[in-house]
Amino acid sequence: MYLRSLTLQNLKLLRDVAISFTRPDGEVRPWTVFVGENGVCKTAILQAIGLAASGCSLGSELADVTSLPDRRQPPTELMLIGAEFTFGQEGHKARQYPGLEKKHSLPPYVRSSIAAKSTWRELVGSSRYVGVEHTQVFDPIREARRTQLPGWFVAGYGTVRTLPRPHSFHADGLSDPLRQRMANLFDQGGLIATGFADVFEPAQAKAYVKLLKQVLLQGNLLPGVVDLELQSHGIVRTRQDLLEAHRFEFNLGGQRVKLPATWLSRGYQGAIAWLADLIGHILLEAGKPVPPERMEGLVLVDELDLHLHPHWQTTLITTLKQVFPKLQFVATTHSAMLLPGLEQEEVFVLRQDDEGNVYVSPAPSTPSFLTGSELLDAFFDRKGKPLKAPSRKPPPPSPEKKPRAASRPAARSKRK
Repeated sequence: MYLRSLTLQNLKLLRDVAISFTRPDGEVRPWTVFVGENGVCKTAILQAIGLAASGCSLGSELADVTSLPDRRQPPTELMLIGAEFTFGQEGHKARQYPGLEKKHSLPPYVRSSIAAKSTWRELVGSSRYVGVEHTQVFDPIREARRTQLPGWFVAGYGTVRTLPRPHSFHADGLSDPLRQRMANLFDQGGLIATGFADVFEPAQAKAYVKLLKQVLLQGNLLPGVVDLELQSHGIVRTRQDLLEAHRFEFNLGGQRVKLPATWLSRGYQGAIAWLADLIGHILLEAGKPVPPERMEGLVLVDELDLHLHPHWQTTLITTLKQVFPKLQFVATTHSAMLLPGLEQEEVFVLRQDDEGNVYVSPAPSTPSFLTGSELLDAFFDRKGKPLKAPSRKPPPPSPEKKPRAASRPAARSKRK
């Protein structure tokens, strides 16, 4: 799935917000990063996207529903989440669209609506195709989640990202992968991460380790790491066997040293954990190896800079863009060092107006053109400049009135 637009009403401090996730030419924007002070609902935006993509049934399992509505409003006031999604062209031919009688040359749009009140225990809502007639299924997102259809991929990662101990996961732990790949964003569980090497069958585990090496090592996402070992289905006789089942090899002053995964720093563990988890879930859903450059889907990451040194941060987004060109990332950060890897249209600033409402502003300038001090001034209000809320903007244009554009660089044929 790819996200095209998001509207939020009465969600915590987000009174009335509309955000477009498309470029000026209509293509889906691969990267969007939100910055802002603590308490301005950055995480809430990621969770709202996750709920809209999951549907009201799965969303009710993930979220603390009573915490979502704006408590400044009367209990009768509705909290509303609206989102519009589309899909990648790569998997379009094989992908199933519940209720769609005729598959067109281009992936459809799907509009999702979620609502709740402060007194409700569950979310209500539905989804529908946009501009497509004669569907048999009223709620395609709910049907796709109920039947666990592949090709509707979304994953979310919160701020607790650590590696599991080797052999701590078992195959029966993958009974609900849809929930597992979103639960961490809602603080409802740890990540499987490198544990996929333990639960996959031998052939699939081998393919997973090979793919993980390609992403982490060849993609240079882990500075200083030159190799990794994930021994799956091995015999564990001692505690040392358990520790050394998952190891990462470093080049330290010309000497190669192998360290157990759980001995690594928080920065390394956090980066490895969500990337290994993401690759594992994509491989699990596809049932076969998928090259990183062909992976499609929506990835939500809270505090992308978590525990990373500033030097590592400066190259992270640029590297992720190169390794995963067809994944759409929506992330948050508190670090100015991440921003130079982004274009001006890819950064949004969250602030509060005089009434306490959070509003979303586009980036004031291109981050890569600014010095460190200028980044802090422009995006993090270091000088304490007065904040002025913009006038209310109209929602993004309806997709029915604009020509369909690709969510990837390659040109696409017109819908028949």
